[in-house]
Amino acid sequence: MNDPALTLAEGAPVHATAVVIGERGLLLTGASGSGKTTTALRCMSSARTTGTHAALIADDGVNLAVSGGRVIARCPQPIAGRAEIRGTGIFSFAWRQSAVLEAVVMAASPEGAGRLPPDDEFCMIGTCRLKLIRVDYRSPVDPLQVILSALAAKP
Repeated sequence: MNDPALTLAEGAPVHATAVVIGERGLLLTGASGSGKTTTALRCMSSARTTGTHAALIADDGVNLAVSGGRVIARCPQPIAGRAEIRGTGIFSFAWRQSAVLEAVVMAASPEGAGRLPPDDEFCMIGTCRLKLIRVDYRSPVDPLQVILSALAAKP
């Protein structure tokens, strides 16, 4: 087994944004200002254009717990349904209290020598291994289509 590209702790909130698309929970990670919220909102908008349910779980702080071999993302109550759009303000969005995570999405940079990430990257959360998908949050390509393609690909 390869080493995980990312390890996140259960319990205390992690600096991330979580959404649910259909019934697929996604956790978007990256540095402050990398585009987590914008990408999450773009995914939600893209899903809705096809009639697919989409909702925010939490923005900037997500509680993670492992239960029954699954990772559950939960929203801390003070930020329920709210997301900050940098330079614009804090707004309310359709939200859900929790979702089972299917994958972790990490901010990627197309610059540098390694244009392609290693095969079969994953993230460890507690004892659970989740698929890790790298997405250039600044790309004009629909991030939801990239994520869904990566989820459909064989590991």
